[in-house]
Amino acid sequence: MALPMPLVIVLVLLFGTLAGLLNGLVIVRFNLPSLAVTIGTLALFRGLAYVLLGDQAIADFPASYTAFGIDTIGNTFLPMPFILVITGAIIFTVLLQATPFGRSLFAIGANPTAA
Repeated sequence: MALPMPLVIVLVLLFGTLAGLLNGLVIVRFNLPSLAVTIGTLALFRGLAYVLLGDQAIADFPASYTAFGIDTIGNTFLPMPFILVITGAIIFTVLLQATPFGRSLFAIGANPTAA
């Protein structure tokens, strides 16, 4: 079953965000070292992948999936994923510089008392 590439990208970003949120919540809630939590969740996600997929690696991706990572934009040398990087950079620049939430992140940094 091949899903459309834009849907795959959205799903991957969503699951990656949820995984990062899980890491962050565990670190903050239980005051644990971030490196230890990250390595622990890596083992968790690898185990989950093993349960779901078994010992078979997924290697027969549809050509449209691999083409997205290899092809270039038009006749340029820029790879297709560059579009995602630029889009993310624009979104997060606007978020951090043009919203009260973003400005509060700059003000707080790593030390709310000093801010």
